[in-house]
Amino acid sequence: MRDEEKLQVCWQAFSMENSLLQSYRTLFMMVEAALLALGFVLLQVYEGAGILFPAIIGWIVAIIWVIICEAKGKDVDTWMKRIISLQPATGTDWFEYLKPGVKFPGGRIARYLFNYAIPLVIVVLWVIMVI
Repeated sequence: MRDEEKLQVCWQAFSMENSLLQSYRTLFMMVEAALLALGFVLLQVYEGAGILFPAIIGWIVAIIWVIICEAKGKDVDTWMKRIISLQPATGTDWFEYLKPGVKFPGGRIARYLFNYAIPLVIVVLWVIMVI
């Protein structure tokens, strides 16, 4: 297989893994939003009766969110490294922006935000709702 073909396979795999990562994040946010809505209804309508059940599920989902998104992020990074290693096949510097430390690391900031900060905020919201 030529390097150009390898590069195309790597881009396709990178795109698929990144798409899965975004889908998982969306799914987890949707589940947490539904659980928080249920918790709010339990607080407002039923004066908190049964709030612990959705809270426990919410905490578990937040933990699973971090574990799965961290693992899928590593998969994305693996394909990104392979793409960078095949850059010479293009004869260009098009993929320089993928290298760590180049320009503003917006992707890294977004990864920490969506993989760790948002689940942590949701865990704190559950703690506040339960208390």
